[in-house]
Amino acid sequence: MQTTDFLTSFLKLSDSLKNSDGIQLKLTAFTSWLKELPGINNACILDLLSGRDILKEDLPGHSLITESLNDFLDLTLQEEWRSGPTLLIPIRSDRGESLGLILIKGQSHIPGEYETELNLISDKLQEILEKAQLREKINGLEGFVHLLSEPEGKKISGIPSSGLHLLMSGLNLPLYISDLDGRFTYVNRVFLGLVGYRNLEEINSSDQVFVDPEQRRQELNIIRQRGRVNNFRLSIRRGDYEEISVNDSALLLDSFIFGLFFDVTEFMRMYREFQETLEVQEFLSDRILEAAKILQKTQTVAIKSFARLAEYRDAETGDHLQRIGEYSKILAARIRKKDPFGFRITEEYVNDLSLSSMLHDIGKVGVPDGILLKPGKLSAEEWDIMKNHSTWGWAILHKADLELGEQSFLTLASTLALHHHERYDGTGYPHGLAGEKIPLSARIVSLADVYDALTSRRPYKERWSHEKTVEEITAQRGVQFDPVLVDFFLEVNEEFHGIRNKFPK
Repeated sequence: MQTTDFLTSFLKLSDSLKNSDGIQLKLTAFTSWLKELPGINNACILDLLSGRDILKEDLPGHSLITESLNDFLDLTLQEEWRSGPTLLIPIRSDRGESLGLILIKGQSHIPGEYETELNLISDKLQEILEKAQLREKINGLEGFVHLLSEPEGKKISGIPSSGLHLLMSGLNLPLYISDLDGRFTYVNRVFLGLVGYRNLEEINSSDQVFVDPEQRRQELNIIRQRGRVNNFRLSIRRGDYEEISVNDSALLLDSFIFGLFFDVTEFMRMYREFQETLEVQEFLSDRILEAAKILQKTQTVAIKSFARLAEYRDAETGDHLQRIGEYSKILAARIRKKDPFGFRITEEYVNDLSLSSMLHDIGKVGVPDGILLKPGKLSAEEWDIMKNHSTWGWAILHKADLELGEQSFLTLASTLALHHHERYDGTGYPHGLAGEKIPLSARIVSLADVYDALTSRRPYKERWSHEKTVEEITAQRGVQFDPVLVDFFLEVNEEFHGIRNKFPK
């Protein structure tokens, strides 16, 4: 399976998973997709967080699955993995926690052939499993907050003290009971583990549990006045002096307070990794938003500087990169407005393409000066070397994309770098793709790049007029360029002309 075909299939799967509700459906869809990859006979995903085993069929022949998961883990951890048709890939969090396992049954060459692909697969499953783990924690919190609501709070107030202690011991949540002055009278084992103390006496004898005692006094006043508090932020100093952040939800029951310390330190870390979980906790501040804007601006400047490395060697300096980005953005915006291909593109895609298009020729950094800077026509051998810039560009950007560990604008950039010299009739390079098998991003940048090349002066040619260039692109409709894009270009060609005049160098 070619890498580009795999990436196309993988991105399609990733998009479909966004619309799947529940971890079970996501893992089932992922397993079915794995089985369809060339050379793979069967696949199994073990979700170690919940014990789910997503396996539709028994693995044929010899299998490493034993009678229990513990036996299975002991076998794989204690013995060196042997070559053969069965392959095990662990799924771990960034902190080294075991999240799950992928078991693949297939041909013996699979580990080598799919080394890069397996890394992508493992990273995606890590994302899915960690999000599921986070959601389960949130559900547990929501369930407890429900207990504190009316009329459930009245039901709790009627439970005898011993029964309430039993309830707290059975729930895997850090629960506490305190008097009205905040002195703890009962805590469960989960609460002790959270705050890092061995027993109730140690907690009450310490005057450093709350980093800001005044903050705690304010919360107690609210509880005594209103009868409850939800998600009150407190800073806690654990018994080992580590500081953590918690949200306290508590209910006033007659002469005591019944509450929960929910650790939000982990949520703050996971915020950076899972943007779609931001609505769960209101951690978004003006400072973070401003930092994100600065980071985005820095990223854009860095990309433009990186792209100019190739342009300076090619003597195509000045505003070439700016124009390519603007042309690509105009065509992509037209596609988004008219939706001609049966699938919608987002405004984010339009902006990412405008940025990514500037990296389309980054592979030229690998072309020798004697060829890249040659003023005359290239020989057949020199032309073969020059054409390698598309695959070299893909290799550079794809490696950087993999290091990010998730789909990014570099995914788009690597795809268009590889395919922007494909032709609609299938006579282009490097893979001779035809029609809509050429990625949309590459089809857009191909037209933008040719327009800019024809309207620019080169050592081997004079600058063409806008009108002559429009005629040439029209003549290449369905030959070199996508007919739909040519039609859109004809609608907006005056905008192209305006950009060419705005950035003339």
